[in-house]
Amino acid sequence: MLRNAAPTAPVLFESPDGLIRTGGQGPNGTRLRFSQVSASLTTRWCSSVTKIDVADRSLRGQERFLNRRTLFVTGERAEESPQPSPLCGL
Repeated sequence: MLRNAAPTAPVLFESPDGLIRTGGQGPNGTRLRFSQVSASLTTRWCSSVTKIDVADRSLRGQERFLNRRTLFVTGERAEESPQPSPLCGL
């Protein structure tokens, strides 16, 4: 989240075959942001890096999920986002 002149960090996840590492390559970039806690939509934003990318890489990185129907259920507490930001895709 606070990377500076570095590629996106790799993602580690478990599979039946053991620990898998994916990502961590790519061009250097600078983010220097962290999710802010605020009711104002002008200063609050959500990060797909922490909410979506890890699950995406885990599901796409395992042969057992490819070309099959898979139900992936998540749950977020409503108290954490009383006013969802349009940038969150919620």
